[in-house]
Amino acid sequence: MPERPSLTHIEALKGLAGNEQLAALLTQHNTLAENIKNWTSQEELAAKRKPAWEMLERFLSQGNNCPEILELRKQVDAV
Repeated sequence: MPERPSLTHIEALKGLAGNEQLAALLTQHNTLAENIKNWTSQEELAAKRKPAWEMLERFLSQGNNCPEILELRKQVDAV
């Protein structure tokens, strides 16, 4: 799955109020628009990858004593 994006700038905006918040939103407009674009593409990537990941998890749950599956499970856990 794609890495979870940092939301510190969003949290900072939430901490503001009134005209101060509006001014900060206007200042960060381009950054926020780029965030929306990037987050949408990451969501689409995650949606494509999720079925394969779920299938892998089902596969791993089937062969507890198989050495190959144990090795694969280590790699999956590392991810």
